[in-house]
Amino acid sequence: MSKVSVIIPVYNVENYLRQCLDSVKNQTLSDLEIITVDDGSTDGSGKICDEYAACDSRFKVIHKINGGLASARLAGARAAMGEYIVNADGDDYLEKDMIESLYDAASENLCDVVICAFNRVLPDGSVRHVGYKLAGVYDRKRIEKEIIPFVVPGTDAEIFSPNVWTKLIKRELYLKNLVYYDETLSMTEDVVITVSNVINAGKLVYVDKPLYNYRITEGQMTAKYKPEYYDSEMTAEKSVIRAAADAGYDVSQQIKRRYVSFAFWQIKTAFSFLKDKTEIKRVVNKWSENKIYSDANTKGWTKKEKIKYFLLKNRNYLLLKLVCKHL
Repeated sequence: MSKVSVIIPVYNVENYLRQCLDSVKNQTLSDLEIITVDDGSTDGSGKICDEYAACDSRFKVIHKINGGLASARLAGARAAMGEYIVNADGDDYLEKDMIESLYDAASENLCDVVICAFNRVLPDGSVRHVGYKLAGVYDRKRIEKEIIPFVVPGTDAEIFSPNVWTKLIKRELYLKNLVYYDETLSMTEDVVITVSNVINAGKLVYVDKPLYNYRITEGQMTAKYKPEYYDSEMTAEKSVIRAAADAGYDVSQQIKRRYVSFAFWQIKTAFSFLKDKTEIKRVVNKWSENKIYSDANTKGWTKKEKIKYFLLKNRNYLLLKLVCKHL
């Protein structure tokens, strides 16, 4: 058994893939199982994966028809045999000591989950460090007191990002929580993985070092409205509520808070991206009419969040259009 399985979903990232694979291949911790999941790439990404597997026995390649990021992560997780699991995206890259730093932290503290900081690499090459509102080692008591009350990400109360690529997770725990995972998710799959594992962790540790490099491409700089995000978000939120309930926690108020932020972001994107007024109104109504955020307890919410909540509940098209430019 390898110490760590690294799961790398790959889809049409041939321009960045070698840097990603080299950064994993050259990790200071060499006892790795490296699983690349070619999710039906139509460029040269699949061949690059095969090339690395032919030269290094630690690499394994799964070729599958395109099913999306969630299904690719799931295929990799099912094949993983390591003691721990780390996820990476095929257009990103790791610092050379990332996996060793996370694995050592897990071993020294007997942790189920280790979280690190990361860098945002912008299209112009500039780098921005992103840290979290975490510090040190969290035993079960501290997790319940300091993390679970804020475990649902995507609000102004966020203490860590939902991304999976800054987390090292015990494989046994990871696989157990796949029961909450839906491979049809078009986005937000990170939230389900992160929340279900953090909420069930016996111990967690934070490594305050930017060890992962998240690349933001030109295409990602311009948000586009995608109607499928609605169903994906609804499915993810229901999964999170179920995972928390099974562990004995009620995160419904956190979900309401997240929904308001996410819905407002989608409406804001619709105003920016869509041109047809009728279609924009349809988007506004769809996100505003959902009862999942009704009766939210806004105590502790920021002023911006309370304004968003008010605007959603009142569904004033002109006021939303005006305020979306500034929030």
